[in-house]
Order: sequence, then structure tokens, then C-alpha cells
Amino acid sequence: MWLPLALSLAAAALSKENALQFTATSLLLYLYFLPLHPNAKARKEIIWPLLGTGLLMVIIMFAARGLDSSPLSAYSIRPFNLTERLLTESRVVLHQLSLFIFPWPARLALTPYYDLSRSLFIPSTTFLSLIFIAAAVTGTFLSKKRPILLGAALIWFFSNHLIESTIIPLDIAFPHRTYLPSALIFLVPLVAIGSTISRKQSDRAYIGTCVIFLIISLMAFGTYQHAKTWGNEKKFWLHNISVAPKSTLPYISLSGYLLENKQSEFSLRVIEKGLASGDFDNDRPERKGNLLVNKGIALSNLGHFTEGIHWIKEALKLHPGNLQYQYNLAVLLKQSYRWDEAEKVFQGLLQSDSTYPDANIQLALIYEHKGHYQEALILTKRELSLFPGNKTALSLYRRLLLKLSITEQ
Repeated sequence: MWLPLALSLAAAALSKENALQFTATSLLLYLYFLPLHPNAKARKEIIWPLLGTGLLMVIIMFAARGLDSSPLSAYSIRPFNLTERLLTESRVVLHQLSLFIFPWPARLALTPYYDLSRSLFIPSTTFLSLIFIAAAVTGTFLSKKRPILLGAALIWFFSNHLIESTIIPLDIAFPHRTYLPSALIFLVPLVAIGSTISRKQSDRAYIGTCVIFLIISLMAFGTYQHAKTWGNEKKFWLHNISVAPKSTLPYISLSGYLLENKQSEFSLRVIEKGLASGDFDNDRPERKGNLLVNKGIALSNLGHFTEGIHWIKEALKLHPGNLQYQYNLAVLLKQSYRWDEAEKVFQGLLQSDSTYPDANIQLALIYEHKGHYQEALILTKRELSLFPGNKTALSLYRRLLLKLSITEQ
């Protein structure tokens, strides 16, 4: 039984490291519930196959993938190292756990921001968080008078953070990581209510029921209030900016939303605030470039093409190979009638990716303006082969055929 289990889990881990979490969680829960097993001999017989299964799975995974393909190599592009991540995650996980007790909207954000823990005592809450987690886990296993379900819920919560909230260099925090870990947490108050109500109706039982009901009511109210905010994209990103002003993604997303809805002046104000307040040093490298591109587009929409082009060029200095930045630069150059410069940028873009959406047709339009109809027709045909429903390409194709026929006559 154990060998097939190890092989199947190893196969799962080869596709995604998260499969290791399932194994670790299973092992910990087995160890947690072992003292309740009535047969002492059976308890000892189970431990070693479980540990052996987990070890075999890890060996198979690394043997198949190779040590060189370790996900730890991605730390080279992150603003934190392994130690800083582990220390910071102690605060992050504890904060996420506290949200189940007090999920007030002001404490919730899609992109929460946390200062990095540079050492055990910077910030001081790092050490306190580590002590609390260690005490909670140790007490769960060693306490003789432990609430069984609460202990299992804590093990489930912490063990399901073992991959995404420990060694793999992902973003420091994302709320969706708590979805699976929170599953058992929500069972605790429900079971407590059921067991309290089922007892003899004493004053103590009534008080316990009222307290639990109050907690659940607060959680429900907080969820309702937050859902109202998240139902409106503009309010949603403004809320995220208010609760996590150093987080950069809300500024990028809100400014992009405003640009799509032709609110360039408002978008520009959001961008300026983001550039002044966002912590770009401890975020993904492309985030600042994205905001600079949005700034360039906003300025161009307001008629300031020279300034807009300048800021997109600044973004390209940060990320010279970014094709999206190149495309936006070429479009602004074309809109400001700088045909030769736009042509050169589009040509470079298509050399990197000949299938880049809309690039072929944009260059074809430049060729049409210059009277190079044959070159424009070749690019238009390529665009139509990639995107047959492109109305601009269809219109240009008919127009070019007409111009070429007139030229030949």
C-alpha cells in the first residue's frame, strides 16, 4: 500500500510542489491522532511507513527533476532571501490566522503589504510571531487536555502553508493561500455551537452560545461589508490602496481601469501617488515599469505626447526586452506622427515576436501612410491569418487591394 502511495504522490509533486503539502499534512495529522489509537503496537507500526513514504516521495521528486531545477533558484530575482522570507512569513501567517477572529474590512486587502523581517527583532513582532507559532504547535501535540478539533484545525492551517508560505520564493502574501488552510478553522465554532446547545441548558451553556453567536455575527458582518466593496472595481482598488498604501499592484490596476474608462486625469493622480508611496524596492521588478507605462499613456491621452513617450522610454530602460512596453511606445510614436521612429520600434518588436497581437497591422498602417502598399499587404495578410476577425485588418486589406489595382493601372 505504501509504495503505490509514495509513487503517486511523487508523480503529483513532479507537476507541482504543492503536492508535498498533502503528504506533510497527512503525516502530521496521523501523528496528532496516534495517541487516540487503542492499539499501542499498531501505533508504532504506522509511524515508520508514513515517514518512509514521505522520504521516498521527496527522493523520487528530486531525482526526476534534478537539483538544478530547484525552485529556490528564483530567489535571485526577488528582493528578499530565504531567511528574510521565512521570518516574514511567520508574521504573515499569524496575521492571516487573526483575520478569522477579527475580519474587519480595514484589515483586509487583496494585495496586503508587509515590511520584510530583516532579522529576528526587526521588526520586533517577528520574534513574537515565531514564539506564538512554536508554542501553538508544540502545545497542540503535547497538551493532554487538548481540544481535539481545535488542535487538528491548527495543524491543518499551518501545514497547508508549508510550501507557499515557506521556502518557495513566491510573493510574500496573497489571500488565496488561506482558502484551503482555513477549511477546518470554520468548523471549530460550528462544532462548539452544536456541542454547547446539546448540553444541559445551564447558564454557562447559554453564555457560551451567545459568545460564539456574537463571533460568527461579526465575521458575517465583516464579510458582507467587504463584499460590497469588492463588487465595484473602482471602489475595490481604492480600498486596497487605503489599507495597503505601500503595495504597488492596486495603483497599477486602478490607473489601468481609469484609463480604460477615459478618466486620464484621475488615473494620472493615482499614478503619481503610487510612484510616491509604493514600495518598489521590495516588489516585483516589473511593477514600477508598468506604472510608468500607464503614466505615459495617461499623459498622451491628455495631449502631452512628448512627456508620455518619455515615461515609456524610462520604463524600457528598466526592462529593455519587455514587448508590451515596446508596443505601447510604438503606438504613441505613431499617434504623434513620428512615423520613422514608430516603424523602427514595431520592426524590432516583430523581430522578437512576429505574432504579437496588433503589431503587424499597426506597422502595415505605417507602410500604407508611406505608400509602401505591397509591404503593408504582406503584414495585413499575416495579421488576418493570426486574427481572422480583425475588422481593422479586413478593412485595410480591401483598401490596399484597391490602391494596388489603381497603381497597376
